[in-house]
Amino acid sequence: MSNEEFFAEVLSVDESRIVVAYDGPVHGEVTLEAISGDGSELLRSGECVGIGRFELANCSPDSDYALHLTAPGAERRLVCRTLPRPATPELRRFLLLADPHVSFKTENRKGRFFAESALLLEEFVHLANQLRPEAVLCVGDLTNAGTNEEYRLCRTILDALALPLLAVPGNHDVLPPGGTELWRKFFGAPEFQRELGRGDRIVGLDTSSGYLSESGAALLRDALDTPGLLIVLSHYLLYPTPDIHRGSNGVIANTAEYVELLEQLACRPHTLLYTGHQNIPVVTAPAGARGIRQWTLPQPCQYPCGHLLARFHAEGVWHTFLPIGSEVLRQWSRTAGDRAAAFYGERQWESVYRRGRCGLLNQVYFF
Repeated sequence: MSNEEFFAEVLSVDESRIVVAYDGPVHGEVTLEAISGDGSELLRSGECVGIGRFELANCSPDSDYALHLTAPGAERRLVCRTLPRPATPELRRFLLLADPHVSFKTENRKGRFFAESALLLEEFVHLANQLRPEAVLCVGDLTNAGTNEEYRLCRTILDALALPLLAVPGNHDVLPPGGTELWRKFFGAPEFQRELGRGDRIVGLDTSSGYLSESGAALLRDALDTPGLLIVLSHYLLYPTPDIHRGSNGVIANTAEYVELLEQLACRPHTLLYTGHQNIPVVTAPAGARGIRQWTLPQPCQYPCGHLLARFHAEGVWHTFLPIGSEVLRQWSRTAGDRAAAFYGERQWESVYRRGRCGLLNQVYFF
């Protein structure tokens, strides 16, 4: 096996934990040596199946780690840095869900899961109930074809959540005629605002048509004077990003109509905008931004296959990528997407693009 055939990536990092994923084409023992200023630790795979994860617990915060992975006939070297430990108590937390695409299709597509979509959403609900965030925030495409059957299945799974769900629709949720009515039937108003206490607010926008509506714009105008934190949920991006440039840029089509409003929003401090649709995990600071960041969220049903946990502290927000439970499924999505990109000539499915221009860690773990 060559080094090119042996895939490895740092999958998740927080202030005390590092998760490393690997995939090799041959069976055999895989080892991970983690070296830091505190010494080194050696981990060995147990089943020798060539695919899996290592988890380093009890890591030192704000520290560099050199990671040396070896497999039969190959090796990889990675580096990462753990996050700083928050100096203040956690004020609130949210679990972020994007584009699960619940479907009854038996075939999967270009690295995207349909047959397993319901199982992945059930796993997410179990995770949410364990982590106990203040709420789950969803940025759309709960369903894949927007049918009554998909809506019913999705609603049944999400009814097991032991915490509030705040969601906005995506373009797949309104594909058939009457899609907006189905959304209202199963999930309520497609646009909303919620007061969170401490002067904080969440605004949900219905951009499922690819446009910012005037009613959504009115919600944003009203929210500009929010005294504390403002969180905005939108399926489509409100601001373009150079990191999303293949296929579609995923930005609302009528930005020219709301230039002044979007400039005012960009200048507002303490604002987080969470979006989906393209699902390339990147962070954007719009032109002229003071304290706003636009986050494009990964999705569970396509590589890199996971969610974000957002933890809010007085000095900032800590985002942690939480992958789906199965590394086998994640690696299938990665390699199937690469094969599809070559077969169809559509480079937006390539895994190196889907993990973000600067890599998953450099894009997602901003705080």
